[in-house]
Order: sequence, then C-alpha cells, then structure tokens
Amino acid sequence: MNNTLFIILIDILIVTFSFLILAWYKPATVRTVFPTYICPFLVFITIWISVSFITGKYKLLSFKRAIDMILTFSFINFIIVSIITILLFALKTHVYSRIILFGTSFLSYLIEIFIFYIIYSKLHKSNNDKKIIKHKKKIISGHNPLNLN
Repeated sequence: MNNTLFIILIDILIVTFSFLILAWYKPATVRTVFPTYICPFLVFITIWISVSFITGKYKLLSFKRAIDMILTFSFINFIIVSIITILLFALKTHVYSRIILFGTSFLSYLIEIFIFYIIYSKLHKSNNDKKIIKHKKKIISGHNPLNLN
C-alpha cells in the first residue's frame, strides 16, 4: 500500500509538471491560463488518478515484464484521453486549449514510462531478492524442495 501511495503521488507530480510546462508556452500564463485552467485541471487530475487506480496502473509488481507495463500504460492513457475528449465535446467547452490538454497527456505519458520503468525495475529487483533470500533460508534450514529422501 505504501508503494501505491508513493506511485500515485509521483503520478500527480508528473501530470502537474507536464501541465505547467505546457502552460508556460501560452502567453499570459500566470494572469490568464492558471485562473482559467485550475478547475478543469483538478477534474483532469481526478479522472487521471481514478482511471489509473481502477485499472491497476499503480500495481507495478503485477506486471510480469516491463513491456507489459508499457502496453498497459499506453492503453490506460488512451482511455483517459478518450474520456477527457468526450467530456470536452459533450460539454461544448471550446475555451480550453487542446494543445495543453493533449500535450499534458502525452508529456505525462512519456515521463511516466521513464520514471515508472525505473521504479518497476527497483521494485522487481527488490522482490526477486526477497524470494532468493527466502529460498536460501529454506535450503539452509533443511527444507530443500529437491530433497528426495
């Protein structure tokens, strides 16, 4: 559970960082973009975290291989962008920049793949090390699974 909370916090930071990077390129960022986008950004981040949590994106140890994680992230992020796009067109909100929306999603996806791959590798290695230590303890204590006597 601690790993999941840590990964969720990292994901929130990644999405926020991506949003700030893309908002920085818009003119009058502080005066116009931040006040206009604060509520939609909160909705965006809520949808992002909710869909990610429901679909198991934050359970990094459940992935057998790194490529499985990357493919799952791709699919989940596609679902998130689809939901946001449907909401934008259903609510007829033409005020918000599509570049900020899709750019935040794409940049977050790229950073997530990089950061979560590193976390996945460390968690996977740590988990494998624990299994090896547990197996060695069994052998030392005489509970060798291959002992045919």
